[in-house]
Amino acid sequence: MKKLFLSFVLLASLFSCREKSQVDVEPPVITSVMLNDNNSTTHIVQAPTTVGIDVTATDNMELNQIKVQIFPVDFRNTNSPFGLNSGEFEYTQIFNISGLSSSQHLDVALPDSISGNWYVKVDVSDDFGYLSSPYITLLTMENDALPTITATTTPALVDGVISMAAGTNLEVEGTVFDADSLSYVQVRIESTSGTVMDAINIPFTNTGVSFTPTFDQAVAGHYFLVIEGRDQLGYRKLWSAHVVVN
Repeated sequence: MKKLFLSFVLLASLFSCREKSQVDVEPPVITSVMLNDNNSTTHIVQAPTTVGIDVTATDNMELNQIKVQIFPVDFRNTNSPFGLNSGEFEYTQIFNISGLSSSQHLDVALPDSISGNWYVKVDVSDDFGYLSSPYITLLTMENDALPTITATTTPALVDGVISMAAGTNLEVEGTVFDADSLSYVQVRIESTSGTVMDAINIPFTNTGVSFTPTFDQAVAGHYFLVIEGRDQLGYRKLWSAHVVVN
């Protein structure tokens, strides 16, 4: 009886060790993310183009998936220094992977109708469902094919924000230019939800126009100053800034 008991204890301990060795307590780790062979926290590209993304991840147990997303920065957050994007673009790619280490490459084509700021986010999961700490980098897309917009304001734009007192005026001085000839120019005030509060359509001729509109007697609140220009080919550019009226 004593030998049988000892054999049972020994067998139980062996199974116990084996089970513990299969328990994963570590999430996967993203060891490297490169955009166009660059690991900077911000990236500037000229659209249209193709961006190469390389991801490497490791784990102590079997890896499962790599997920790559590109999505626009939320400019309507009133604490954000970023302006409105021109054009819409989002991207998601999921790779099924295996092993304790994996490297994946993908090429993402950016269209010729966008400019502004997007985030690139990478997540990695393993077979036990653990997720890595996400990797996020800023991708700024410039585009010479869109209309060119310049603007200065009174009160002045500082770090992406125009601060002013209630009851005062907002003066805007700017230009819109496009070599393919313009088809539409507007300067407007929007609410934080995108509702147009006031708009001024700017008369133009051919390729360029200058303007000096004034928005009177500002009411306290948070708004966006938006300048929109379109050309005869259908390309559209938006310039924007946060307006805080105290």
